[in-house]
Amino acid sequence: MDKQILMVTGSHDRTCDYLIQHYPNVRFFRLNLDRISTYQIVIGEHGFEIIGDESMITTSTCHSILYRKPIPEDLGGILEPQYHAFAHTEMFSMIEGIVEGFEGVCLSKPSIMRRANNKIVQMQLAKRMGLKLPRGLITNTASALTRLGNGELIVKPLAIGVIEYDGRKEFVQTNVLDPSIDTSGLRYASAYFQEYIKKDYEFRVTIVGNDCHAIRIDSPDKVDWRKPGNNPTYSIEPLPHLLESRAKDFMRALGMQFGCFDFMLKDGMPYFLEMNANGQWAWLDKVAKGQISRSIIHFLTGTHW
Repeated sequence: MDKQILMVTGSHDRTCDYLIQHYPNVRFFRLNLDRISTYQIVIGEHGFEIIGDESMITTSTCHSILYRKPIPEDLGGILEPQYHAFAHTEMFSMIEGIVEGFEGVCLSKPSIMRRANNKIVQMQLAKRMGLKLPRGLITNTASALTRLGNGELIVKPLAIGVIEYDGRKEFVQTNVLDPSIDTSGLRYASAYFQEYIKKDYEFRVTIVGNDCHAIRIDSPDKVDWRKPGNNPTYSIEPLPHLLESRAKDFMRALGMQFGCFDFMLKDGMPYFLEMNANGQWAWLDKVAKGQISRSIIHFLTGTHW
């Protein structure tokens, strides 16, 4: 095909590897921000031009953009440490400007994703769309937790859920709140608390345009199926029509064309947990018989695969 798709990501993004491998006839131009210094990028009044090792892409040849998981370049040993944040900010500002200013198809613009991923925005919008949520609150005040009653609570991060120090990463996942833990530090870092509902199973729902792909997840761990050592099972199961309709209304209200929803079900009642505006999906594409990736490629190219 003649249409080019600009992938904005990092060199370790396996989802982009997956797309390139499974759709060899699609012309991808991969821009790895962790190797940004190896590209020549120029933006002027006629648009952008990006030259890589073996190919180039311009505003006039770019049909669509897939904005994935860009990470900054390691500048250790290249620039003095005090200049790293400045250089990263300048580079990200340039790339985000290219994406935000692009008038063609985009999954998805950073400004839209930033708003869509905010848990407070999601909480308010879900209620407006008629989606049921577990009782919950977002707070930096431990005494406010009594408003949720005396039952067990779960706690989860509002934003990234990653702690980095000494070159290491710790991942903060959804956990049952231990009432014996000192919560005085909450005043410095707010968190999201919800009543603990022992779910029967979950749905991971990936929406691309008007396509809806629902995967049922049955998990031994009833708090967070993502935890290491947990071995959930996956199966295709249609989403109830009303729930699918409300999820799509949720997307439209945010101006989104791609999103990954997490729902849990208890005694047949679906509860909205969250929507990830740039969620991972490739690990479920095999379960979905390739339909998720086909929807994404169709949306980006306008061509059925």
